[in-house]
Amino acid sequence: MRRYRKFFTSIILVSSLILCACGGEPQAQNGEGGGYRSEFTTEELESGHASFQMEEKLIVDAQVTPKTSYEDGLSSYYTEIITEPNSEDSDSFVKNATFSSLSHDEWEKLLNKLQKGKLEKKKFEVSSIEEIEQEKFVGENGRTYIIWAGWSGKSKKYGLTSKYNTAGSTIFPSNNEENFENNSIPAKIKENFSDYGECNDLDFLQNPDETAANIREFLEKFSGRKICEKYDFIPAGQKNLERLYELAKEKEPTFVEMIEPELKKRIGEFIFYYDVDGLPFKNLYLSYFMQGDETASKLCYWTSPSRGNLFGISEHEQVIDVDEKGLLQADISNYRKPGKVYKENSAVIKPDQALQQVKDYYDRKLILEDVTITNVELVYTGYFSDASEGEIQPIITPVWAVTVHEETNQDMGITRGYVYDAFSGECLSEGNTSL
Repeated sequence: MRRYRKFFTSIILVSSLILCACGGEPQAQNGEGGGYRSEFTTEELESGHASFQMEEKLIVDAQVTPKTSYEDGLSSYYTEIITEPNSEDSDSFVKNATFSSLSHDEWEKLLNKLQKGKLEKKKFEVSSIEEIEQEKFVGENGRTYIIWAGWSGKSKKYGLTSKYNTAGSTIFPSNNEENFENNSIPAKIKENFSDYGECNDLDFLQNPDETAANIREFLEKFSGRKICEKYDFIPAGQKNLERLYELAKEKEPTFVEMIEPELKKRIGEFIFYYDVDGLPFKNLYLSYFMQGDETASKLCYWTSPSRGNLFGISEHEQVIDVDEKGLLQADISNYRKPGKVYKENSAVIKPDQALQQVKDYYDRKLILEDVTITNVELVYTGYFSDASEGEIQPIITPVWAVTVHEETNQDMGITRGYVYDAFSGECLSEGNTSL
């Protein structure tokens, strides 16, 4: 069983000041009169991109969520856990199990939207731990895949009405040598090269939008939910792999041996997110430390290791990799979605307020190398309701997620995340390197 990709790509759309073969260095533009500035212009908020200098070593070269996405206000929602239909009767469900509401035959037909092939079994086999057993999918491309698919959240101690909640699947080649094993490589490409998308030298995939449309259709039929229009495509082709290799030799030698086996592999990685009010639903791994006599609903503890520290319940990114043979591997899930409204349509703070808080953070530090703000994005994520309103509940709420790339002499740099409540501006996470 492969891992789900719970690492910093859940929020990162990263760029840096590194020179590369496919483009020049991002231009940090000063404000009028050559001075620094700390606010976005009207044109930048409309275009969705900003490039200017805040201080000598604090630079903005970022994608910014356009004003049209939030100018009419947004709402927040209670978290709803997705449950397989008709799963309250365990005996009946084991005999006729569904996966994300799909029968075994329907699941096979849907897989054929990604890659032509056939499942080896005739029905889902539910084990004693309420998990579909691993099975094979034989593709017409000559590749045999291992498919793990199952449910989590079975325990009633979390207040769930059914043992068969939430569907997730990992698909990968049965031949381990074919795997793009080091899944941090696309993330490293994305993190270190602002123009990674321009270096698409994948001759088998010259039209990523067409492939993305097919993947989006698959994901929407799998989940029955809308997929956000905005997606990320990372071409891990020869150009991007070679320049990452050269950068690693210069700044992070320990990473070189991880890249070498992958240099001859060429993949395109697609990352999608579920849509909430036109914005991506991302997992920012936020936590909340309970105070005093605060209490929380059972569901708050579903992903939390202790009673005092609650972890946000969000949806993960939907990641699908393709190569010259077609589908390479995939991590998909259908876990959580917005339920009833928690906070009615409310005004959203300007991104300038989030930007100023990031500036204040670095004003308290000694900056020796360039620090570049690469993304100021309005997204939905999992967090927790106001404790003053009674028992804390898991909610899905909009936040400003700011991504920063710090240059260092020792390695390829550090990526940090800053998260601010989109309604109040409250800091929910600051300087986090493990998003």
